[in-house]
Amino acid sequence: MEIFVLFFGLYGYFLLPIFGVTLCLNLIKIVWDLVNKSYPETKNIFWLTISFAMILVIFASLIIISFIDRI
Repeated sequence: MEIFVLFFGLYGYFLLPIFGVTLCLNLIKIVWDLVNKSYPETKNIFWLTISFAMILVIFASLIIISFIDRI
């Protein structure tokens, strides 16, 4: 029983933020590929950076909230 508690505790503290960051990076790559395929001639960097910043803020706030809930 203690082994499961230790495993899930380590999973919650260390692996969940890592999974969140990798998920965020994968979403950014997917959005970047979609924009490059849909609008290869425009490539409006301003709106791309705004959308990436919004995605990063959303995932960072989720990770911070999950850390605050654990404390």
